[in-house]
Amino acid sequence: MSYNTVGVVPVNSYVEAVTRYQGITPIRGKDIRPLGARRYHERSNIVIAEDRVFLNYYQQAFVEWYPDDTFTVHPPKYDSAFMVGDLTPYLPLNIGVTWDTGRYVLTIRSKDGISKYFLDQPLKFKPAPNGDRYTAQFELAEKPEAFHIRLRPHAYKKYMAEFDPFFAWCELVQDFENKNNNITQEGKEAQVALREACGLPASDAWWENFCTEVNKLDWANPDKQRLQSDYNMHDMLPRGGRWKTHAFHTPSCTVLLNWLKDTSAKDWVKARTVIITQAGHYDFKAGGMVITTKIAKDFLRELVLHVHRDECFKRTKTKDGEVPTKRNAEYFSSYIFSMEKPLAQG
Repeated sequence: MSYNTVGVVPVNSYVEAVTRYQGITPIRGKDIRPLGARRYHERSNIVIAEDRVFLNYYQQAFVEWYPDDTFTVHPPKYDSAFMVGDLTPYLPLNIGVTWDTGRYVLTIRSKDGISKYFLDQPLKFKPAPNGDRYTAQFELAEKPEAFHIRLRPHAYKKYMAEFDPFFAWCELVQDFENKNNNITQEGKEAQVALREACGLPASDAWWENFCTEVNKLDWANPDKQRLQSDYNMHDMLPRGGRWKTHAFHTPSCTVLLNWLKDTSAKDWVKARTVIITQAGHYDFKAGGMVITTKIAKDFLRELVLHVHRDECFKRTKTKDGEVPTKRNAEYFSSYIFSMEKPLAQG
């Protein structure tokens, strides 16, 4: 359950937003006008600039009103189920925010019922001709498209078959289950090679210097979090972790799969090291990385599904006002470094 902890009262028009702004006394010593309770002025405030009114939540516009009585709802800065109670009062009556398995969903009550739209992009509203006190007086200017994503059975298997020579080589030379006490250092060297092949800055020294510069930035700097994320991701290619919530980096996924498909085997040692360090986990009792051939194949299957997503999945457009499930959505997103060249994404 979530509550309106900041005490915001709904704004239903541009004129009402301007009137609200003019009637609020700024915080003493600051040019900030709180939208709700004065003690939460840093979290919730109202700003007028260039004939637009911004209703801010955590230093970022959540609702943006225009003089023609249209408004735009922006995705919130943070994702939390506890924030929906704070966000709904920002919106006109009969429009609200709910939480659906880790996502913000915008709900609109009309005479046809309640429509829901995933709030992953800015959504613009215009006055609705048939709105009344029981239904929303605004409607979407342009309805976003959404898709259900379903796996095509066995579509990925032809790509997995391309790695059979690599796994046969592993069984002859050194299987995944065997321990390697120096795998951490080898993993760093393999990451350097993978970054170089993707066109990213390769050396560890460059990234340490990058980290030093990022740490000097104030947290108020809008680029700090993104740059910090770049540093965290640089030695976790081709994916930021073992869990489904971690992002794929498409260029490094492609490079790793190409290393494995190359039957000349010149890059198989590096590829094997990347798989062990990124798909396995360190076991202190065992004294090294723990991984099995099955885990390695499951890891590669994830990369194949991402790189060949258009062939491995079927996308079906949802009905109007229907929110798609989260299933398989992670395969259609990719992490992009701030210094990455557009060519590297091709």
